[in-house]
Amino acid sequence: MTITKSRTENTTGLFHDVKSSWLHQKRSQASNIENHKMPDDEVLTILRIISRVGMLLFVAAIITYLVWEMFSESAALSRLSATAQVYHYTQRCDADGNPISTGQPNCVDLNRYVFVHGPPDKAFRRACSGKTAEMLSFERGNVSTFEINLVDKMLQFRARNGVSSPC
Repeated sequence: MTITKSRTENTTGLFHDVKSSWLHQKRSQASNIENHKMPDDEVLTILRIISRVGMLLFVAAIITYLVWEMFSESAALSRLSATAQVYHYTQRCDADGNPISTGQPNCVDLNRYVFVHGPPDKAFRRACSGKTAEMLSFERGNVSTFEINLVDKMLQFRARNGVSSPC
């Protein structure tokens, strides 16, 4: 019985030593972490850096969106469509831009172009613009963004001033 008792005490003592050693190690790690905390100035500096990077990314996203809206074909087509929707048409034309006497008013003579509002919007480009005369259909991929913006500006000019720009 004495042998068994000493083994039990020995095992318990060994377990106690391992446990106390582990606890001592964890306590020393915790005190090291407390001793090595970042100063408040460093924390504020890191927060400033993070906020500045976030602001930089936000500004870059806004600039990218604005550039996209100015130069993309889909944005130009939507601006032209919006301008064409609110314009008050007085002339009637067929799909090729030729004047007709019946039907809804749907076209306007912009001197360089005859703009026909309808699905899809079209414009007959006259040769006086320095380019060959051609029928332009304002659908995605059919007309350059430059032409779309030019017709949009001419239509806005006509709506604002009541006269077309010179040919």
